[in-house]
Parts: sequence; C-alpha cells; structure tokens
Amino acid sequence: LSLHDGLPISDEVIASVGQAVALPNAVDLSRLPAPERIHVGRVLTVDRIVRLPKEKESLGREHQALAVDMESLAVVEVCRARQVPALVVRAISDTVDERIPADVERLLNQKSSAGRWGAAIGAALNRPGSVKDMLQLKENALLATDRLAKVLAAVVAQLVPAASD
Repeated sequence: LSLHDGLPISDEVIASVGQAVALPNAVDLSRLPAPERIHVGRVLTVDRIVRLPKEKESLGREHQALAVDMESLAVVEVCRARQVPALVVRAISDTVDERIPADVERLLNQKSSAGRWGAAIGAALNRPGSVKDMLQLKENALLATDRLAKVLAAVVAQLVPAASD
C-alpha cells in the first residue's frame, strides 16, 4: 500500500521465516483521528532494509502485509515474554513505490555517529543528488512522525482513562 497519508495498525506481526504473533485490538478505530486513513492488517518484520519497490511489493504480496519493518516482532516478543499487552502502529516514511538509494541505505545501516557522518559525506561527494534523497527521507519521516503522534495520543486517551476523580 502507498500509505504516506495513512497508518497501519497491526493485527498480526510476522517474520519472513513464518513466525507470527496475533495482536488483539483494544482500540476503537473510529475514535482515532482520520479513521479512514487507518489500515488494519499484518506487518512483516525483516532483518534488513528493503529498498527496492519490486522487493517491497513482492514481500507485501507474499506475506499479505501492509508494511515491512525491522522492529515490530522483537518488541512484541519482549512484551509477550513480560505479559504486557502490545499494539503496533507504524508510520510510513517510504512507500512501496519509493526506492531508497543504495548510498542512503549505507547511511541508515551505520551503527555510530562517526559512521553516519562518514557515510553521509561520502554519499554527498560521490553523488551530490544523495543530499536531496536524504533530505526527502528526513521530511517523509518527520511527516510520518506527526501523524503517528496524533494517533498515539488518541490511542493513549482510550487505553488510559482520564483522571476525573
């Protein structure tokens, strides 16, 4: 799905190796901001960045997933081990039809600040257009974060009753 304007809420998180965890939904979706932009379905967790549209589309189709990420299954497993309810709400910064350039992927894969700076400077020197790609990805992430914050505020309001007593 091209969900720049929407947010997936997962009813199941699955790994590409087939491990799946169902998630009960304790949220009234109609009470969330822009409920028509909320999509409920499966989120696929993989162990690497998926940068090519063709691969994103193939994974989504193969696993009937709304989104592909690298974190959700691990978080859900920790919550289950500690008997803490979990809800997965994802904000989309790069849609299925958007390609993440290889130099931007190298930047995102860096573990340290020095590595990120080195990858960013190297990308800018080797391909000046990568600066535009990095800025666009940052802008997309900031917009996605805004949408996510509004939805999470509404989710929290439903799950934690107001202290009116």
